[in-house]
Amino acid sequence: MKEENKGLVDILDKEFVLIDRLIIKVDSFRQSLIKKESTEYINSLLAEIDLLSKEFQEADIKRDQFVADISSCHNIPNAIKDIVDFFSVTDKDVALKLAGFVEKMQNLTFTLDCLHQALDFESNYNNLLLNMLNIDKTGKSTYAKSGYSKNNYQNKLNWEG
Repeated sequence: MKEENKGLVDILDKEFVLIDRLIIKVDSFRQSLIKKESTEYINSLLAEIDLLSKEFQEADIKRDQFVADISSCHNIPNAIKDIVDFFSVTDKDVALKLAGFVEKMQNLTFTLDCLHQALDFESNYNNLLLNMLNIDKTGKSTYAKSGYSKNNYQNKLNWEG
């Protein structure tokens, strides 16, 4: 690794640690929602995720600035693929670090997608329960016309046959 790229590598190393910690905390948060943990515990996880996110954002801004400086200095587009291609020729260690960063970001994205799906499921489940329990208050059945709460009594005046 070239000395001029040490700052970028240091920032990437810090981001790797932060991403790993974020993945663990987000997954713990998802599991605590599924297990219906206490509100205090869930709030503490959210506070930790918030702090880690802020720390990651600061490191991300520094990395973006490094990459922007490198791309303008070497007249290459400021896109991750172009940056990795550039470093694969000039400094393979940095190219591998950047490729690892992309992989870690994909893992974080996957973990966040799992959390999103769990939250959607919880929300849909709660809405279903509320709708089922509020039939008497709303007067609306959760079933079709041919199902529950249909008046099947027909007298001679409205007989259909």
